[in-house]
Amino acid sequence: MAEVPRPSSQPAQAPAASSSRLPQPPAGSIEASSTAAENIAGDSRMLCLLGVPSARFRLLGSNTATFETVIQQLIREAAPLMGSIDDFYNPTFSKKSGWSRKGSKTYTGVAQTGGDVSINVELLTKKLRAPGQDGAEPWACRRSYHSDSATGGTASWDEFYAYMKTQHVDTERAMTDTVVNAKVVAEWGLARYMLPLEGMGRPGAKWSDFTLTIVEMEHRIGSLLDNRVFPVVQVTCQNQPFNEFYVISAPISNWKDYPAAEGSHKLADKDKIVVGSYASVEVFRKVLVTGSGRGRPEAEAGGRSRSRSKSLSRTGGVVGQLRRRLSKRGRLSDAGLAGANPADAALVSANSASSAAAVAPVPDATAADVTTPGANPADNEVSVSHAEGSDIAEWRIEWTMATASHARGNLPLAFQTPVVPGKIAEDVPMFTKWVAAKRDQIAEPVINDVGNLLPADGNDQAGTAAPEGTAGEQAA
Repeated sequence: MAEVPRPSSQPAQAPAASSSRLPQPPAGSIEASSTAAENIAGDSRMLCLLGVPSARFRLLGSNTATFETVIQQLIREAAPLMGSIDDFYNPTFSKKSGWSRKGSKTYTGVAQTGGDVSINVELLTKKLRAPGQDGAEPWACRRSYHSDSATGGTASWDEFYAYMKTQHVDTERAMTDTVVNAKVVAEWGLARYMLPLEGMGRPGAKWSDFTLTIVEMEHRIGSLLDNRVFPVVQVTCQNQPFNEFYVISAPISNWKDYPAAEGSHKLADKDKIVVGSYASVEVFRKVLVTGSGRGRPEAEAGGRSRSRSKSLSRTGGVVGQLRRRLSKRGRLSDAGLAGANPADAALVSANSASSAAAVAPVPDATAADVTTPGANPADNEVSVSHAEGSDIAEWRIEWTMATASHARGNLPLAFQTPVVPGKIAEDVPMFTKWVAAKRDQIAEPVINDVGNLLPADGNDQAGTAAPEGTAGEQAA
Protein backbone atom coordinates (compact mmCIF):
# COMPACT_ATOMS: atom_id res chain seq x y z
CA MET A 1 0.00 0.00 0.00
CA ALA A 2 1.27 3.48 -0.80
CA GLU A 3 2.61 5.32 2.19
CA VAL A 4 0.70 8.29 3.54
CA PRO A 5 2.80 11.41 3.03
CA ARG A 6 4.42 12.74 6.18
CA PRO A 7 5.30 16.40 6.73
CA SER A 8 8.94 17.25 6.30
CA SER A 9 11.03 18.60 9.15
CA GLN A 10 10.67 22.05 7.59
CA PRO A 11 7.10 23.38 7.38
CA ALA A 12 5.72 24.08 3.95
CA GLN A 13 5.20 27.59 2.69
CA ALA A 14 1.80 28.77 3.85
CA PRO A 15 -0.51 29.84 1.03
CA ALA A 16 -1.64 33.40 0.87
CA ALA A 17 -5.04 33.72 2.53
CA SER A 18 -7.86 35.50 0.74
CA SER A 19 -8.73 38.48 2.93
CA SER A 20 -12.19 38.71 1.38
CA ARG A 21 -13.19 35.40 2.93
CA LEU A 22 -11.44 35.71 6.27
CA PRO A 23 -13.51 36.66 9.34
CA GLN A 24 -13.13 40.27 10.40
CA PRO A 25 -11.52 40.77 13.82
CA PRO A 26 -13.52 42.75 16.37
CA ALA A 27 -12.83 46.39 17.07
CA GLY A 28 -9.29 46.75 18.36
CA SER A 29 -7.63 44.33 15.96
CA ILE A 30 -6.48 41.02 17.43
CA GLU A 31 -4.05 40.31 14.62
CA ALA A 32 -1.06 41.01 16.86
CA SER A 33 -2.75 40.85 20.22
CA SER A 34 -1.20 38.60 22.84
CA THR A 35 -4.18 39.38 25.07
CA ALA A 36 -6.52 37.72 22.59
CA ALA A 37 -4.31 34.64 22.51
CA GLU A 38 -4.37 34.42 26.30
CA ASN A 39 -8.16 34.69 26.36
CA ILE A 40 -8.79 31.78 23.98
CA ALA A 41 -8.43 29.02 26.52
CA GLY A 42 -8.59 31.07 29.69
CA ASP A 43 -7.29 29.75 32.98
CA SER A 44 -9.46 26.63 33.11
CA ARG A 45 -8.91 23.20 31.63
CA MET A 46 -10.22 22.52 28.16
CA LEU A 47 -10.39 18.71 28.44
CA CYS A 48 -13.31 18.58 30.87
CA LEU A 49 -17.09 18.30 30.58
CA LEU A 50 -17.59 21.93 31.55
CA GLY A 51 -16.20 22.81 28.16
CA VAL A 52 -14.76 25.96 26.65
CA PRO A 53 -17.22 28.87 26.13
CA SER A 54 -18.01 29.22 22.44
CA ALA A 55 -17.39 32.97 22.56
CA ARG A 56 -13.68 32.36 22.95
CA PHE A 57 -13.44 30.68 19.56
CA ARG A 58 -14.83 33.74 17.82
CA LEU A 59 -11.50 35.42 18.61
CA LEU A 60 -9.45 32.94 16.63
CA GLY A 61 -9.71 34.58 13.24
CA SER A 62 -6.67 34.01 11.03
CA ASN A 63 -4.07 34.99 13.61
CA THR A 64 -1.53 32.21 14.10
CA ALA A 65 -0.79 33.28 17.67
CA THR A 66 -4.39 32.74 18.75
CA PHE A 67 -5.10 29.31 17.30
CA GLU A 68 -1.61 28.13 18.24
CA THR A 69 -2.59 28.85 21.86
CA VAL A 70 -5.52 26.42 21.57
CA ILE A 71 -3.34 23.71 20.04
CA GLN A 72 -0.65 24.14 22.68
CA GLN A 73 -3.04 23.94 25.63
CA LEU A 74 -4.83 20.87 24.30
CA ILE A 75 -1.53 19.04 23.78
CA ARG A 76 -0.30 20.09 27.24
CA GLU A 77 -3.43 18.56 28.77
CA ALA A 78 -3.65 15.48 26.55
CA ALA A 79 -0.03 14.28 26.73
CA PRO A 80 0.17 13.93 30.54
CA LEU A 81 -3.28 12.33 30.61
CA MET A 82 -2.13 9.63 28.21
CA GLY A 83 1.15 9.36 30.10
CA SER A 84 -0.82 8.48 33.22
CA ILE A 85 -2.26 5.50 31.33
CA ASP A 86 1.28 4.34 30.52
CA ASP A 87 2.05 4.78 34.23
CA PHE A 88 -0.78 2.42 35.12
CA TYR A 89 0.96 -0.40 33.25
CA ASN A 90 4.27 0.36 34.98
CA PRO A 91 4.35 -1.43 38.39
CA THR A 92 6.34 1.45 39.89
CA PHE A 93 3.73 4.10 39.10
CA SER A 94 0.53 2.08 38.77
CA LYS A 95 -1.11 3.18 42.03
CA LYS A 96 -0.18 6.82 41.52
CA SER A 97 -1.71 6.87 38.04
CA GLY A 98 -5.25 7.03 39.43
CA TRP A 99 -6.55 4.50 36.90
CA SER A 100 -8.18 1.24 37.91
CA ARG A 101 -8.82 -1.86 35.86
CA LYS A 102 -12.36 -2.38 34.55
CA GLY A 103 -11.83 -5.75 32.88
CA SER A 104 -11.58 -6.34 29.16
CA LYS A 105 -13.62 -7.35 26.14
CA THR A 106 -12.58 -9.79 23.43
CA TYR A 107 -13.96 -9.77 19.90
CA THR A 108 -13.36 -12.78 17.67
CA GLY A 109 -13.97 -13.78 14.08
CA VAL A 110 -15.03 -12.18 10.83
CA ALA A 111 -18.51 -11.26 12.03
CA GLN A 112 -17.13 -9.13 14.86
CA THR A 113 -13.73 -7.92 13.66
CA GLY A 114 -13.79 -8.26 9.88
CA GLY A 115 -11.12 -10.97 9.96
CA ASP A 116 -10.15 -14.31 11.39
CA VAL A 117 -8.52 -12.76 14.46
CA SER A 118 -9.22 -11.97 18.11
CA ILE A 119 -9.00 -8.43 19.46
CA ASN A 120 -8.57 -7.88 23.19
CA VAL A 121 -9.62 -4.45 24.45
CA GLU A 122 -8.47 -3.57 27.95
CA LEU A 123 -10.62 -1.13 29.95
CA LEU A 124 -9.73 1.35 32.70
CA THR A 125 -11.62 4.02 34.65
CA LYS A 126 -10.58 7.09 36.60
CA LYS A 127 -12.07 10.09 38.38
CA LEU A 128 -10.64 13.47 37.40
CA ARG A 129 -11.39 16.63 39.32
CA ALA A 130 -12.38 19.45 37.00
CA PRO A 131 -12.50 23.19 37.76
CA GLY A 132 -15.91 24.72 38.40
CA GLN A 133 -17.61 21.39 39.11
CA ASP A 134 -18.68 19.55 42.22
CA GLY A 135 -17.02 16.20 42.62
CA ALA A 136 -14.88 14.53 39.99
CA GLU A 137 -15.58 13.58 36.38
CA PRO A 138 -15.74 9.90 35.41
CA TRP A 139 -13.26 9.04 32.66
CA ALA A 140 -12.99 5.74 30.82
CA CYS A 141 -10.07 4.36 28.82
CA ARG A 142 -9.50 1.53 26.39
CA ARG A 143 -6.28 0.12 24.94
CA SER A 144 -5.80 -2.45 22.19
CA TYR A 145 -3.01 -3.77 19.96
CA HIS A 146 -3.15 -4.42 16.23
CA SER A 147 -0.87 -5.97 13.64
CA ASP A 148 0.47 -3.44 11.15
CA SER A 149 -1.17 -5.11 8.17
CA ALA A 150 -3.83 -4.25 5.60
CA THR A 151 -5.66 -7.51 6.26
CA GLY A 152 -8.96 -8.57 7.80
CA GLY A 153 -9.40 -7.80 11.48
CA THR A 154 -6.66 -5.17 11.64
CA ALA A 155 -5.28 -2.22 9.66
CA SER A 156 -1.94 -0.96 8.45
CA TRP A 157 -0.26 2.11 9.91
CA ASP A 158 -1.05 3.97 6.68
CA GLU A 159 -4.73 3.10 7.02
CA PHE A 160 -4.85 4.18 10.65
CA TYR A 161 -3.14 7.45 9.73
CA ALA A 162 -5.36 8.18 6.75
CA TYR A 163 -8.71 7.20 8.26
CA MET A 164 -8.22 8.17 11.91
CA LYS A 165 -6.14 11.33 11.50
CA THR A 166 -6.52 12.79 8.02
CA GLN A 167 -10.18 11.78 7.60
CA HIS A 168 -11.21 11.43 11.23
CA VAL A 169 -14.62 13.11 10.99
CA ASP A 170 -15.59 11.25 7.82
CA THR A 171 -14.50 7.94 9.32
CA GLU A 172 -16.49 8.45 12.52
CA ARG A 173 -19.59 9.26 10.52
CA ALA A 174 -19.17 6.37 8.10
CA MET A 175 -18.41 3.60 10.57
CA THR A 176 -20.64 4.51 13.55
CA ASP A 177 -24.26 3.42 13.31
CA THR A 178 -25.45 5.92 15.92
CA VAL A 179 -23.93 8.94 14.14
CA VAL A 180 -26.73 10.63 12.23
CA ASN A 181 -24.67 13.48 10.82
CA ALA A 182 -21.37 15.30 11.17
CA LYS A 183 -20.43 18.83 10.23
CA VAL A 184 -17.17 20.76 10.16
CA VAL A 185 -18.32 24.20 11.28
CA ALA A 186 -14.92 25.92 11.16
CA GLU A 187 -11.46 24.96 10.02
CA TRP A 188 -8.10 26.66 10.38
CA GLY A 189 -6.14 25.29 7.46
CA LEU A 190 -3.15 27.48 8.26
CA ALA A 191 -2.49 25.27 11.31
CA ARG A 192 -0.84 22.81 8.89
CA TYR A 193 1.98 25.30 8.39
CA MET A 194 2.81 25.90 12.04
CA LEU A 195 6.40 25.32 13.11
CA PRO A 196 6.89 22.12 15.13
CA LEU A 197 6.26 22.42 18.87
CA GLU A 198 8.61 20.69 21.28
CA GLY A 199 7.86 19.10 24.65
CA MET A 200 4.37 20.31 25.57
CA GLY A 201 4.07 17.92 28.51
CA ARG A 202 5.85 15.08 26.67
CA PRO A 203 9.65 15.31 27.15
CA GLY A 204 11.45 14.68 23.89
CA ALA A 205 8.34 15.20 21.77
CA LYS A 206 8.29 17.17 18.53
CA TRP A 207 4.74 17.92 17.41
CA SER A 208 3.81 18.72 13.81
CA ASP A 209 1.23 18.18 11.04
CA PHE A 210 -1.50 20.04 12.93
CA THR A 211 -5.16 20.38 12.09
CA LEU A 212 -7.65 22.52 14.00
CA THR A 213 -11.39 22.29 13.45
CA ILE A 214 -14.71 22.87 15.18
CA VAL A 215 -16.96 19.87 14.60
CA GLU A 216 -20.53 18.87 15.39
CA MET A 217 -21.43 15.19 15.70
CA GLU A 218 -25.11 14.27 15.91
CA HIS A 219 -25.87 10.96 17.66
CA ARG A 220 -29.03 8.92 17.94
CA ILE A 221 -29.21 7.63 21.53
CA GLY A 222 -32.61 5.93 21.58
CA SER A 223 -36.03 5.87 19.94
CA LEU A 224 -37.67 7.68 22.87
CA LEU A 225 -34.94 10.29 23.34
CA ASP A 226 -34.00 13.36 21.37
CA ASN A 227 -30.83 13.22 19.30
CA ARG A 228 -27.70 14.69 20.86
CA VAL A 229 -25.25 17.03 19.18
CA PHE A 230 -21.73 17.10 20.58
CA PRO A 231 -19.77 20.22 19.51
CA VAL A 232 -16.00 19.98 19.96
CA VAL A 233 -12.81 21.76 19.09
CA GLN A 234 -10.64 19.08 17.57
CA VAL A 235 -6.86 19.00 17.12
CA THR A 236 -4.87 16.32 15.32
CA CYS A 237 -1.09 16.20 15.27
CA GLN A 238 1.79 13.77 15.06
CA ASN A 239 4.76 13.29 17.36
CA GLN A 240 7.54 12.21 15.03
CA PRO A 241 10.21 11.00 17.50
CA PHE A 242 7.76 8.63 19.21
CA ASN A 243 6.09 7.51 15.99
CA GLU A 244 2.61 8.40 17.20
CA PHE A 245 -0.28 10.71 16.39
CA TYR A 246 -3.00 12.27 18.53
CA VAL A 247 -6.67 13.16 18.01
CA ILE A 248 -7.83 15.52 20.76
CA SER A 249 -11.45 16.69 21.19
CA ALA A 250 -12.62 19.20 23.81
CA PRO A 251 -16.28 20.16 24.37
CA ILE A 252 -17.62 23.61 23.61
CA SER A 253 -20.19 25.14 25.96
CA ASN A 254 -22.86 27.75 25.15
CA TRP A 255 -22.95 26.23 21.70
CA LYS A 256 -26.34 27.69 20.85
CA ASP A 257 -24.73 31.13 20.98
CA TYR A 258 -22.06 30.32 18.41
CA PRO A 259 -23.08 31.90 15.08
CA ALA A 260 -23.48 29.73 12.03
CA ALA A 261 -21.77 30.72 8.80
CA GLU A 262 -23.75 33.00 6.54
CA GLY A 263 -26.28 30.99 4.56
CA SER A 264 -25.75 27.91 6.70
CA HIS A 265 -26.92 26.43 9.99
CA LYS A 266 -25.56 24.31 12.80
CA LEU A 267 -26.79 20.81 13.50
CA ALA A 268 -27.72 21.99 16.99
CA ASP A 269 -30.12 24.56 15.52
CA LYS A 270 -32.58 21.86 14.48
CA ASP A 271 -35.72 21.06 16.49
CA LYS A 272 -35.61 18.44 19.23
CA ILE A 273 -31.86 18.52 19.67
CA VAL A 274 -30.04 18.37 23.01
CA VAL A 275 -26.45 19.63 23.15
CA GLY A 276 -24.15 17.27 25.06
CA SER A 277 -20.53 17.35 26.17
CA TYR A 278 -17.75 15.11 24.90
CA ALA A 279 -14.02 15.12 25.61
CA SER A 280 -11.55 12.56 24.34
CA VAL A 281 -7.94 11.86 23.48
CA GLU A 282 -6.93 9.10 21.08
CA VAL A 283 -3.31 8.08 20.56
CA PHE A 284 -2.04 5.75 17.85
CA ARG A 285 1.59 4.64 18.04
CA LYS A 286 3.94 1.86 17.01
CA VAL A 287 5.30 -0.22 19.85
CA LEU A 288 7.32 -3.39 20.21
CA VAL A 289 5.13 -6.08 21.75
CA THR A 290 6.90 -8.92 23.52
CA GLY A 291 5.26 -11.62 25.59
CA SER A 292 3.95 -15.13 25.86
CA GLY A 293 0.93 -14.34 23.70
CA ARG A 294 -1.40 -16.05 26.14
CA GLY A 295 -3.81 -13.12 26.39
CA ARG A 296 -4.44 -11.20 29.56
CA PRO A 297 -1.67 -10.52 32.07
CA GLU A 298 -1.86 -12.51 35.30
CA ALA A 299 -2.72 -9.41 37.34
CA GLU A 300 -5.99 -9.13 35.45
CA ALA A 301 -6.93 -12.66 36.47
CA GLY A 302 -6.48 -11.85 40.13
CA GLY A 303 -2.82 -12.77 40.56
CA ARG A 304 0.19 -10.51 40.62
CA SER A 305 1.76 -9.85 37.24
CA ARG A 306 5.16 -11.44 36.72
CA SER A 307 6.13 -8.93 34.06
CA ARG A 308 9.54 -7.33 34.45
CA SER A 309 11.18 -4.32 32.84
CA LYS A 310 14.59 -3.64 31.43
CA SER A 311 15.97 -0.21 30.70
CA LEU A 312 17.76 0.08 27.40
CA SER A 313 19.96 3.03 26.60
CA ARG A 314 19.28 5.11 23.49
CA THR A 315 23.00 5.02 22.71
CA GLY A 316 22.73 1.71 20.87
CA GLY A 317 22.30 -0.96 23.52
CA VAL A 318 18.73 -1.60 22.49
CA VAL A 319 19.73 -3.13 19.17
CA GLY A 320 22.27 -5.45 20.70
CA GLN A 321 19.99 -6.55 23.51
CA LEU A 322 17.05 -7.12 21.20
CA ARG A 323 19.24 -9.14 18.85
CA ARG A 324 20.60 -11.30 21.69
CA ARG A 325 17.16 -11.88 23.19
CA LEU A 326 15.37 -12.63 19.95
CA SER A 327 18.05 -14.51 18.05
CA LYS A 328 18.32 -17.25 20.69
CA ARG A 329 15.63 -19.23 18.93
CA GLY A 330 15.96 -17.84 15.44
CA ARG A 331 13.35 -15.16 15.96
CA LEU A 332 15.54 -12.40 14.57
CA SER A 333 18.41 -12.64 12.10
CA ASP A 334 21.32 -10.22 11.85
CA ALA A 335 19.90 -9.11 8.53
CA GLY A 336 16.72 -8.11 10.28
CA LEU A 337 18.52 -5.30 12.12
CA ALA A 338 21.09 -4.45 9.49
CA GLY A 339 21.20 -0.72 8.98
CA ALA A 340 18.78 -0.06 11.84
CA ASN A 341 19.13 3.27 13.59
CA PRO A 342 19.72 2.60 17.32
CA ALA A 343 18.03 5.87 18.31
CA ASP A 344 14.95 4.98 16.30
CA ALA A 345 14.86 1.50 17.85
CA ALA A 346 15.19 2.87 21.36
CA LEU A 347 12.34 5.25 20.71
CA VAL A 348 10.21 2.30 19.59
CA SER A 349 10.11 3.60 16.04
CA ALA A 350 9.00 1.00 13.50
CA ASN A 351 10.12 2.74 10.36
CA SER A 352 12.34 -0.17 9.34
CA ALA A 353 10.27 -2.67 7.38
CA SER A 354 13.02 -5.26 7.61
CA SER A 355 12.91 -5.18 11.41
CA ALA A 356 9.16 -5.61 11.46
CA ALA A 357 9.30 -8.51 9.02
CA ALA A 358 12.02 -10.33 10.92
CA VAL A 359 10.08 -10.91 14.13
CA ALA A 360 7.43 -13.53 14.78
CA PRO A 361 3.81 -12.48 15.48
CA VAL A 362 2.39 -12.68 18.99
CA PRO A 363 -1.36 -13.32 19.35
CA ASP A 364 -3.66 -11.46 21.72
CA ALA A 365 -1.04 -9.04 23.03
CA THR A 366 -1.89 -7.08 26.14
CA ALA A 367 -0.54 -3.90 27.64
CA ALA A 368 1.65 -5.83 30.07
CA ASP A 369 3.65 -7.19 27.14
CA VAL A 370 4.48 -3.95 25.39
CA THR A 371 7.43 -1.65 24.92
CA THR A 372 6.32 1.95 25.32
CA PRO A 373 8.24 5.21 25.15
CA GLY A 374 7.04 5.84 28.72
CA ALA A 375 5.42 8.88 30.24
CA ASN A 376 8.70 10.42 31.41
CA PRO A 377 11.50 9.63 28.95
CA ALA A 378 13.63 12.51 30.21
CA ASP A 379 16.46 10.10 31.00
CA ASN A 380 16.55 9.05 27.33
CA GLU A 381 15.68 5.46 28.18
CA VAL A 382 12.80 3.26 27.21
CA SER A 383 11.27 0.47 29.24
CA VAL A 384 10.82 -2.90 27.59
CA SER A 385 8.26 -5.00 29.45
CA HIS A 386 7.81 -8.65 28.65
CA ALA A 387 6.29 -11.71 30.25
CA GLU A 388 8.75 -13.97 32.01
CA GLY A 389 10.10 -16.65 29.72
CA SER A 390 9.03 -14.80 26.58
CA ASP A 391 11.10 -14.97 23.40
CA ILE A 392 8.86 -13.57 20.68
CA ALA A 393 8.23 -10.01 19.60
CA GLU A 394 6.43 -7.96 16.98
CA TRP A 395 5.98 -4.33 16.09
CA ARG A 396 2.32 -3.48 16.61
CA ILE A 397 0.01 -0.50 16.59
CA GLU A 398 -1.21 0.54 20.01
CA TRP A 399 -4.58 2.33 20.03
CA THR A 400 -5.47 4.10 23.27
CA MET A 401 -8.50 6.25 23.97
CA ALA A 402 -9.53 8.17 27.10
CA THR A 403 -12.91 9.90 27.21
CA ALA A 404 -15.50 11.64 29.35
CA SER A 405 -18.99 12.40 28.05
CA HIS A 406 -22.37 13.63 29.21
CA ALA A 407 -25.49 13.36 27.03
CA ARG A 408 -27.27 15.85 29.32
CA GLY A 409 -30.99 16.43 28.93
CA ASN A 410 -33.00 14.09 31.17
CA LEU A 411 -30.23 11.49 31.42
CA PRO A 412 -28.37 11.73 34.75
CA LEU A 413 -24.62 11.25 34.43
CA ALA A 414 -24.75 8.50 37.06
CA PHE A 415 -26.89 6.39 34.70
CA GLN A 416 -24.53 6.90 31.77
CA THR A 417 -21.19 6.26 33.48
CA PRO A 418 -21.43 2.46 33.93
CA VAL A 419 -22.04 1.78 30.23
CA VAL A 420 -19.30 4.02 28.81
CA PRO A 421 -16.37 1.54 29.03
CA GLY A 422 -18.31 -1.15 27.16
CA LYS A 423 -19.49 1.31 24.50
CA ILE A 424 -16.02 2.65 23.72
CA ALA A 425 -14.67 -0.91 23.52
CA GLU A 426 -17.06 -1.56 20.66
CA ASP A 427 -15.41 1.17 18.59
CA VAL A 428 -12.33 -1.00 18.05
CA PRO A 429 -13.90 -3.96 16.19
CA MET A 430 -16.30 -1.51 14.57
CA PHE A 431 -13.32 0.21 12.93
CA THR A 432 -11.49 -2.96 11.88
CA LYS A 433 -14.68 -4.37 10.37
CA TRP A 434 -15.43 -1.10 8.60
CA VAL A 435 -11.92 -0.73 7.19
CA ALA A 436 -12.03 -4.33 5.92
CA ALA A 437 -15.18 -3.51 3.96
CA LYS A 438 -13.66 -0.23 2.81
CA ARG A 439 -10.55 -2.05 1.66
CA ASP A 440 -12.64 -4.34 -0.51
CA GLN A 441 -13.96 -1.27 -2.35
CA ILE A 442 -10.46 -0.10 -3.25
CA ALA A 443 -8.74 -2.13 -5.96
CA GLU A 444 -5.42 -0.28 -5.96
CA PRO A 445 -5.32 2.46 -3.34
CA VAL A 446 -3.73 5.76 -4.21
CA ILE A 447 -2.91 8.80 -2.09
CA ASN A 448 -4.08 12.27 -3.05
CA ASP A 449 -2.18 15.46 -2.31
CA VAL A 450 -3.56 15.84 1.22
CA GLY A 451 -2.88 12.30 2.34
CA ASN A 452 -6.32 10.77 1.74
CA LEU A 453 -6.63 7.16 0.66
CA LEU A 454 -8.68 7.08 -2.54
CA PRO A 455 -10.04 4.33 -4.80
CA ALA A 456 -8.22 3.56 -8.02
CA ASP A 457 -10.40 6.02 -9.95
CA GLY A 458 -9.27 8.85 -7.65
CA ASN A 459 -12.72 9.57 -6.20
CA ASP A 460 -13.40 9.31 -2.48
CA GLN A 461 -16.38 6.95 -2.22
CA ALA A 462 -16.97 7.77 1.43
CA GLY A 463 -17.45 11.45 0.78
CA THR A 464 -15.94 14.32 2.74
CA ALA A 465 -17.47 16.50 5.40
CA ALA A 466 -17.10 19.88 3.71
CA PRO A 467 -15.98 22.68 6.03
CA GLU A 468 -17.72 26.03 5.95
CA GLY A 469 -14.42 27.73 5.12
CA THR A 470 -11.15 26.89 3.42
CA ALA A 471 -7.54 27.17 4.52
CA GLY A 472 -7.09 29.93 7.06
CA GLU A 473 -10.81 30.65 7.28
CA GLN A 474 -13.32 30.46 10.10
CA ALA A 475 -17.09 30.55 10.02
CA ALA A 476 -17.64 33.13 12.73
